[in-house]
Amino acid sequence: MDEPKFKEKMDSADREALEKAVEDALQWLDKNQMAETEEFEAKQKEVEAVANPIMAKAYQATGGAPDMGGADIPAGGGAGPTVEEVD
Repeated sequence: MDEPKFKEKMDSADREALEKAVEDALQWLDKNQMAETEEFEAKQKEVEAVANPIMAKAYQATGGAPDMGGADIPAGGGAGPTVEEVD
């Protein structure tokens, strides 16, 4: 959200709503570290319900995903282990 080109395309009300959703989720996580998996998943869905439409709108305004600082990932998935190496 802090990438300059992306930031300038995001509506200030959307940015505030997204920041509030993230901050609320972080506070909830701090207070509910022993919550059940279902509770974590429900909280994630709440954040996604706010974030996804905002991020989609911002991506459309910028013409695509924000610049990730040169993080090029090869099409083959990189140099990570193969299934054979893990087995």
